[in-house]
Amino acid sequence: MRARAAGFGGADAFATALYVGEDAASLLGTARDLAASGACRGGATVVNGLLLARFLGTAAGVRAAVMRYVAGLRQKAAGLPPRLPRLWHS
Repeated sequence: MRARAAGFGGADAFATALYVGEDAASLLGTARDLAASGACRGGATVVNGLLLARFLGTAAGVRAAVMRYVAGLRQKAAGLPPRLPRLWHS
C-alpha cells in the first residue's frame, strides 16, 4: 500500500512544517518555491490562515528540503539570516 501513488509512492520519509502568523497567506508564494526545490516532493498551501508545507521522499532528501525550507522562510518572514535556528543544532 505504501508504494502506491495514493500512499507514499515508495517514499521513506514524510515531514510537515507549519507556520502560524498573520502574514501566512502573503508567504505562500515563497513557501511554494522553497518546498518545490530539492530532491523530494514538496508543496505548500494555506489552510484556515495557517501556512502548511509537506515533504515526501527519502529520509536524507526530506531532511535537506525541510532545512532549506525553514531557513528560507525565516529569512523572508522575519528578516533573519537564512539558516536554521540555533535550537536545531543542540
